[in-house]
Amino acid sequence: MLAVFYLNEFDHFIKEKLNCKYYIRYIDDGIILMRGKEKLKAVYKVLVEEIKKYKLEFNSKTKIFKSSDGFLFLGINYYVYNHKLIKRISKRNKKMILKKVNKNNYKFYKNYFKYIR
Repeated sequence: MLAVFYLNEFDHFIKEKLNCKYYIRYIDDGIILMRGKEKLKAVYKVLVEEIKKYKLEFNSKTKIFKSSDGFLFLGINYYVYNHKLIKRISKRNKKMILKKVNKNNYKFYKNYFKYIR
């Protein structure tokens, strides 16, 4: 819960100062979607310096890639196909979720899998 408040200024910096229209963060995971690899590299360099102000650093999984190659965010695989965003839950997460399914929450997970598929 602390991460939500601790990085609030950082979020505003990304959205308002760097004008990153498509920025999403959940706890300590985040993504920025934008056109132009060079522009994204420049934003990344600025963010590396900005995050140091919070005594943090990006981990080794942080990288820049094409959305058409797909990416994993919060246990869901995303990729673009024919200009449409496709979502698929990772096999590992699906197994973990299915272990938690019981008669009380069956409808919730059934609808969740429809949304992801």
